[in-house]
Amino acid sequence: MSKRESTKTYLQVAGYHNDTKAFMRLYCENRISKAEADKQFNIGQKKRENGVKCSCIDCNK
Repeated sequence: MSKRESTKTYLQVAGYHNDTKAFMRLYCENRISKAEADKQFNIGQKKRENGVKCSCIDCNK
């Protein structure tokens, strides 16, 4: 998995947990457009609304 793909996944997890601090950290530290970052954050929020299980390490303990 490339760094860009990893960043997109982490942005989705931030959206799933509605973690705006993690979102801004990921956006600032990585070379990704604001539009793409917002898109990935919204995908994470929609996953939560639709009842999809979270794939992050903390939720899968």
